Order: sequence, then structure tokens, then C-alpha cells
Amino acid sequence: RDGLGGCRMKDQIKRLGDIREQRGVARDATRTAQPAPKLKIVLPPMPTEQQVHRQSDVQRIKQAEERDRRKARWVKSGFPRRQRDRAWSGDVSGDAWNAEMQRVLADVREGRLVAMLGPWGYGKTQMSACIACRVCMEDGRTVRYWRTADLLGTFKQKVYNDGESERGFFESICRTGLLILDEMDDRHESETEDLVLRRLIDHRYGEILPTIVISNRTEKPFGEAMGRSIMSRIGEWGRIVEFKGDGWQNHRK
Repeated sequence: RDGLGGCRMKDQIKRLGDIREQRGVARDATRTAQPAPKLKIVLPPMPTEQQVHRQSDVQRIKQAEERDRRKARWVKSGFPRRQRDRAWSGDVSGDAWNAEMQRVLADVREGRLVAMLGPWGYGKTQMSACIACRVCMEDGRTVRYWRTADLLGTFKQKVYNDGESERGFFESICRTGLLILDEMDDRHESETEDLVLRRLIDHRYGEILPTIVISNRTEKPFGEAMGRSIMSRIGEWGRIVEFKGDGWQNHRK
């Protein structure tokens, strides 16, 4: 339509368009003006002084319990009480003796085979007890002391009389973290005993488990008694410690 009515309609349409355009701009402005959502970082609450003390008490209790367990294993290690008590109290002195003990201790911690040789009274058994005590209490490993004759007698009793398998016997002995075989000379040196000792030492050698053997002989007679197999194991993965000079009585406080 022409005339006044048409003009009014055009004006209304234009105003309606302006209103829509303004509303759209305002809506877009509102959208852009909204702030981004904030990330909430929730930190754990700081422990109270009472909780810290409680945790420290629990840790001390666990450490005390572990020390008691290790001490109980040490008491059951098989060492004679005299050597066991001296090792526990540290009743030894002498720079040379202690220096040698530290060297043997390092070998033991590497899983080596050590032969202690020398006459009676030179502290071979006592040194092995001091080393075993350190290994048990500091490293938490099991230790077992045997007189060789007692070990062989136990083998014969369990295998020949009780019906236990040889494999089961060797596995039970070889589970020990550190094995000490004392008085290697006090045996019949029969083929059966030589075979048992050779198998036992070979098994521990293969598993890199430390073993200390103690004899009152010097190196040459000891090698003839042990045989070429055991001596080759010592030469390859171990060493011989010969006790000479002052006796044990000069290494006591």
C-alpha cells in the first residue's frame, strides 16, 4: 500500500528489526562477558602434630618388632652360646683382626665362598660369629652354623632313616642366607661325606649364596682333603683366610 499506512508499516518493521538486532548483540555480549569456570584444587589437610607423633610411634614399633624377629633368628642360628654372646656384645678388639673381619664380611655380602684356616685358638669361629651377627641384624638374612660332623649326621638320619629326599634336605640347607661349616676336619672323609659336602657347596655356589668353611689345617692339607672341585670354587668365587700370629686371647677386650 502507498500513503501514510505504508510508511507506518515500514517504520514498524524497521523498529522491529532494530530491536531484534539489539537483543542479539546484547545476548552475544552476555555470552562473551561470562567468566571461564575456575578449577578448584583441593589439597589434603596438613597432618596435625598428634598425627605426626602417632606415625612416628608406629614406625618405631615396627622397627622394634623387626629387630626382635632378627634377634630371635640370631639366637637360633646354632652358634655356641659363648661365641654368640661375644658377637652380640662386640667383645672383640684389635685393628688387624677387625680389618680382616671387615674384608670377609664384604666377601660374604657378595655371596662368596670363604675358607678360614689355621690352628685352634686363633678366633676363626668367633670371627664367623661376628660376621654372621652383622649379616643377621643389619641385612636381615638368616644364618646357620653347623659343625660338619653334625650336619653329615643329620643328613644320614633324615635321608637314610626318616625317608626324606636328598633334594629336600639340600634345599632346606640352601635356603639359609649364610651357612657356616665348622670343624671340617672332624669327619671320616669317606666318599659319601665328600659327595654330600661337594653337592652342598656346589649348590650354594650356583645360587651365589655365601658359605664359610672353617678348618684347623693349613692351605695345602686342606686342599688335599677337600678335593679339586671345592678348591676350584674357592679360587674362582672366594678366597682363603689363613690365621697366623697372635691367638684369640690377644683380640679380646
